[in-house]
Formats: sequence, structure tokens, C-alpha cells
Amino acid sequence: MTLDPDSNAKVEQTDGGLLLRLVSGTMAFTLASNSNLSFFSGQTAVQAAPNVETTVGTAGAPAVGSRATPAFTITGPGGGLCRK
Repeated sequence: MTLDPDSNAKVEQTDGGLLLRLVSGTMAFTLASNSNLSFFSGQTAVQAAPNVETTVGTAGAPAVGSRATPAFTITGPGGGLCRK
């Protein structure tokens, strides 16, 4: 998952696993085929195909074609939050 500069997201625990909610801005992610992670943009669930990059933004976020260099990247198991 890549979170663009000046974007905000939060991770929530649910009965089914983890949920990553985009609060503001733009993010891109690629869902693993065996993932139990859910993605939301605000209150809306984001439908994503496994192994395909999906880009979403909240109201007022820059258009996908004008995305800036990512500020943070979250990687898979054992990974962490990396500031660019």
C-alpha cells in the first residue's frame, strides 16, 4: 500500500481481520490473493481484484494522473512503514 503525501489513513481491527481506511488523500494498493485485509475510502468499501494495483482517493484528492511521489509505503508480512 502506498499513501501519497498529505494523505491520512488508519488501520482498524475487525472480526474478519484488519481494515485500512483512507481518511483523506490518495492511496494505491495491490491486494494479495490470500489477504484478509479490507480497504475503505471513507465509509465506502473498495472492491479490488487480487494482484492488480488499485488507486483510490477521497473527495478533493488530486486526480490519479497527478499523483505525487508517495510519502509512505507499507509492505507485506514482516514489513513496516517506510518514509520516502
